[in-house]
Amino acid sequence: MKKLKIQLANILHKISGLDKKECFKSIIRPKIKAAHLSSTIAFIAAKKLNKSPQTLALEFSKFENWPKYFSKIEAQGPYLNFYFNSKFFVEFLDSEIKFSKKSKKLVIEYPSVNPNKPWHVGHLRNALLGDSIANLFSVYGYAVLRLDYIDDLGLQVAQSFWGLKNIKNFSIEQDFKYKDKFDHLIGREYVEVSKLFENENVAKEVRVILKELEEGKSPIALEAKEFVLKVLNAQYQTAFRFNIEHDLIIFESDIIRSLFDRGLKKIKDSGVLVFEKEGKNANCWIINLEGEEFKNLEHSSKVVIRSDGTSTYIAKDIIFQLWKFGILEDKFLYDIYYEKEGKKTYMSSNLGKEKYKFIPADIVVNIIGAEQAYLQNIIRYVIKKMGYEKQAKNYIHLGYEHVMLADTKFSGRSGTWIGKEGQIGYSADELADEAIRQAYQKVSKDYSEDERIKIAQAIAINAIKFWFLKTSANQKIIFDFQRALSFEGDSAPYVQYSYIRAKNILQKAGESELDLNLEEFSLNEHELNLVLEMVYFSEVIEGCVNNFNIHSLCQYSLDLAEKFNKFYENCPVLTASIKEKKIRLKIIKKYVQLMKIIFDILGFFDIKRM
Repeated sequence: MKKLKIQLANILHKISGLDKKECFKSIIRPKIKAAHLSSTIAFIAAKKLNKSPQTLALEFSKFENWPKYFSKIEAQGPYLNFYFNSKFFVEFLDSEIKFSKKSKKLVIEYPSVNPNKPWHVGHLRNALLGDSIANLFSVYGYAVLRLDYIDDLGLQVAQSFWGLKNIKNFSIEQDFKYKDKFDHLIGREYVEVSKLFENENVAKEVRVILKELEEGKSPIALEAKEFVLKVLNAQYQTAFRFNIEHDLIIFESDIIRSLFDRGLKKIKDSGVLVFEKEGKNANCWIINLEGEEFKNLEHSSKVVIRSDGTSTYIAKDIIFQLWKFGILEDKFLYDIYYEKEGKKTYMSSNLGKEKYKFIPADIVVNIIGAEQAYLQNIIRYVIKKMGYEKQAKNYIHLGYEHVMLADTKFSGRSGTWIGKEGQIGYSADELADEAIRQAYQKVSKDYSEDERIKIAQAIAINAIKFWFLKTSANQKIIFDFQRALSFEGDSAPYVQYSYIRAKNILQKAGESELDLNLEEFSLNEHELNLVLEMVYFSEVIEGCVNNFNIHSLCQYSLDLAEKFNKFYENCPVLTASIKEKKIRLKIIKKYVQLMKIIFDILGFFDIKRM
């Protein structure tokens, strides 16, 4: 489609005299069924040529040397409308969807959960967004590095470690399913510690642990690192349930040891950091924030290094982003964190001996809550002020809003992920469990128990993924089990059921001869509607890449499934005439091909029957 649009743009440029980019942008998909493709070129050219859009559209339609893929070009009011011919449709159905390999690399960080609690549903939204965006760019031809950042030096870790050492006989109710899963145990304990932290003596002891963690050499620090890894291992059990994996894990402690001093020197040498000699920020290193995005701030500066020499969070984060872009040389040491199906996931380690070559990013994407937009803007601003304008432009903060269940906001700090009496728990694990329980009731009892459980698990996880991803990241989600698991409407089961139907038809048809004859090729209304929807697949993917969004792809899959179901209801395949059967099998084959790519991007588990 893109090549055809480029050809059209060249012709529109020739007959209108407008810029080729303007001509290309004028070519749109009609919102109504009036045409297969339209151009608004007459609107754009009207002022320049001093003619009405209607007159220009009529004049342009009389051009004779259009590309060979149109049966008709006509003016309809101010629009220039195009209709595809049989040659176009046959070539499209015969083609294989491929995206060229890109020379650029994308590094995407997600979900970066503190290692002292289980994933709650907010973390899950982060992880699903990150994983699907990574899949999207990988399908589109980018080299992609999936990165997880673990803050093993934070106050929450110090508090949780203190709790582990000092709260004796802490336990979870015996009937709680995850009482032995370490992230859940520590998460429950953290809720208790956060209450005790108001005690001055407890706070003092926690601060001592925090200092030892930062120095990283004491037996306490080494024991705490083992504690962090134990929590992380439990969190990754949850990640694997949702088919989420990473290529590399970086710990904050290794950023401090391997990057921080070099990074801070580089920022200071660039002149971005200013040393304040007086005032409220006396003896601090600060960034003066200038420009449109900061003009309404009450305070036009941001402290990076405090007067006591300690760094604020943003200092470490800026330095980490410089490393991602290759502005700072990679001097991390690496170990293997896990190996799964022959694929190794590496982690930074102060004693690492594994060979791992980090290739810097052309584009950096961070999946971080929308409330962090201010800090993300500062990081981008610093990168730009240091002279790295290209990198700043390619520094993407993909913010997201909260997930709601019933009328409660989730917060790891307050422990609402535990759930309330009479309610499902709010951790990602418990969300999955309840979805699986409800999905199991929908699976046919004709299957064996093992198969029924496997199908229910796949339906449930895919349903959660789709529900989380079908909403724009900048909008809140209210998760609804009944709607998410419904076989009708805007749900994963609805889309998947159409896919299974399509595959079953192909399986029953066997290896049928599908060569299409141009002279005999024609499409009825339902065939045409489905094929036209599929024609725009590559354009939808490209739009998602350009806008870093997944919800548009979810909506597109729903539109595809709806049109396929209409096709399925009105166009018999196996009992059709030879000519119709060939065309319809070809259409179904293309549908399956496109849906497979969509499901790969969304990270769906494959289901052969439901």
